[in-house]
Amino acid sequence: MKKIKLLSNSSIPLDIQIIKITTFLILYTLVSMFSLSAQTPRKDSGADGLLIKPLKVGDTIPESLWILPTEVVNHATGKTTNSLQEYRTKKLIILDFWATWCTACIKGFPKIQALNAEFAKNIIILPVSDENKQLTDKFFQGVGQEYQSLTSVINDTVLNRLFPHRGIPYYVWIRDNKVIATTDGFEITAENIEKAISSTENQIESTKKIDRKIRPLLQSSLVDSTMNVQAYSIFINGYTRGMSAGSFARYTPLGKVYGRQFANLPLKDLYFGIATHLFKKKDLHFYSKLLSIECADPSLLDTDPTAALALSSPKTYSYELNVPFNKTDSLYEFMLADLNRYTNFVAIIEKRNLKCWVLKKYAESDKLKSGAGTSESSFKNGAILLHNVPLTYLLNHLNALKSFKEYFVDDSGIEYPIDIDLHDKSSIEALNNGLHQYGLMLVNEIRPVEVMVIRDKQMSIKQ
Repeated sequence: MKKIKLLSNSSIPLDIQIIKITTFLILYTLVSMFSLSAQTPRKDSGADGLLIKPLKVGDTIPESLWILPTEVVNHATGKTTNSLQEYRTKKLIILDFWATWCTACIKGFPKIQALNAEFAKNIIILPVSDENKQLTDKFFQGVGQEYQSLTSVINDTVLNRLFPHRGIPYYVWIRDNKVIATTDGFEITAENIEKAISSTENQIESTKKIDRKIRPLLQSSLVDSTMNVQAYSIFINGYTRGMSAGSFARYTPLGKVYGRQFANLPLKDLYFGIATHLFKKKDLHFYSKLLSIECADPSLLDTDPTAALALSSPKTYSYELNVPFNKTDSLYEFMLADLNRYTNFVAIIEKRNLKCWVLKKYAESDKLKSGAGTSESSFKNGAILLHNVPLTYLLNHLNALKSFKEYFVDDSGIEYPIDIDLHDKSSIEALNNGLHQYGLMLVNEIRPVEVMVIRDKQMSIKQ
């Protein structure tokens, strides 16, 4: 049994017994008005005229769904349209609802790839996204290029409504023409797949979903829906079953973010999410290569997507902070301070002298300057094709690639739209060979760069 401590206005501590979570809460009961916005799958609005009856566990898959044409990417044969009928002979079909912004979804992709390969004869785990081709192409051609072996449904408007859910990743298990389970990622294991394909009985336990949009993480009976809560902070250690991993924001009536929630994520993802917004305030992009973990045991900050729940749960956290409307500009500074206060780590943003690849212009080139036309960016098949876009597109793409450990810096002074066609980005040498025709080159130099550094709290104190 662990305790949750609430501090009232009189600062009198109230001890409340709770199970398996450690919570720190600061609560101000001020009059306010709430506006909520979340990154969640879209609901059935009926705007397209389709009347769709949602399916639940035990329901039979209608014939119309098997033959429904769906738009896909990364199909092995190059097809852009497909249907579930292609996989009907499989003993098991698992629909994996995901999005390009969903960190937990993407962290699960290596496991999905491995399971698809291991059970290729009997199963298919099929990613499903309601995002458009432009967004999914940008992902699969950029930071997600290592997952191009995963065929994914895109632009979906039907499956998300047939299988409604409150968060992602979300998995729908289909066997013998019926829905046998709906689960989170921890149930996607080789052991459970073996159970599903070797037995006619339903041995997969469905996960009951918690709607974290409607009710905040605050679950104390001392606070009910009649109270006008304007500001609070809550921090939970341990995986909460039924609550989808990810984050969403709460907005004021004027559209400013006054609240942010991270759910069922490792500390590394929490720090990364906060750093992304702190860097954005400085008109900077934040990349994984700008996160320096200098702890005695870095594994404490991250989870293994293939690990059992018992091993992942102690390193999993949920955290939410709402601030008064007049403090929205300081939200992410407050969040960083909270994590530094509640955890055994301290993260700071500081300048470091790093070895960088600096993009320089050594000659004028009319070929580089873009004429009028539609903006276009493509990063397929190891190439880079840019037309009528800012040079930042090139730098952002290179910084997102895992194949280059060094940070890329722009020192070209180019502010006009560019056209660039590079056929090979496998190495710096290959990039320079392509950039030469545009009067550009990458030079290795030491430059001061802002980074986020995470240290053990004890180490930080000693320093």
